Amino acid sequence: MKRAILEHAIEIICNEGIMHVSAAKIAASIGTSKSNVFHHFKTREAILLGVHDYIFEAFKQSFTLVESDFKAFLGTLGDALFVPSEETKIYKAFFAFYNEGLFTTLFQDRLSTSTATMIQLIEDQLTYFCDRAQLTDAQTKERIKVVSHGILAFMDGLGLHHMLRPNQDALRQVWEVQITLWEQYLFNR
Repeated sequence: MKRAILEHAIEIICNEGIMHVSAAKIAASIGTSKSNVFHHFKTREAILLGVHDYIFEAFKQSFTLVESDFKAFLGTLGDALFVPSEETKIYKAFFAFYNEGLFTTLFQDRLSTSTATMIQLIEDQLTYFCDRAQLTDAQTKERIKVVSHGILAFMDGLGLHHMLRPNQDALRQVWEVQITLWEQYLFNR
């Protein structure tokens, strides 16, 4: 039931925005009572934080891929940006949290923690690739931090553009150009 509540809340967020999520709407869409929703989540805020955490867990899996090399890792991350329309709602809901996080302390704190975790996951992957290439000096470690922040920021931007449905081929090309630039910067190629 908890998962159903979260998934129906995501649907509401995607169709109407975070401000329109209510236990009554969730209960109606599931076919249960408001009290049953509140049995699983004590408050509306708990539902929304649960939605954020549910979405974030899915994102974390994308950032902990075991790929053979740098380009394969970033290629897989990029592929996740161009997901089928069914998964697009997850991105739309997550971006709604980013938008609300600009105005709501409750979401700011959660998003800051999520962002730090995603950057650390990217740093771990890049460190692995650099270690394999025997690049372990202080300058490389600093470049890993820069590239990790860049990857996440660029993914956010591409994700937003993807939601607007522009030329998907152009976005894929932009991602591939960016991979080449990060590779040159990180590996001094």
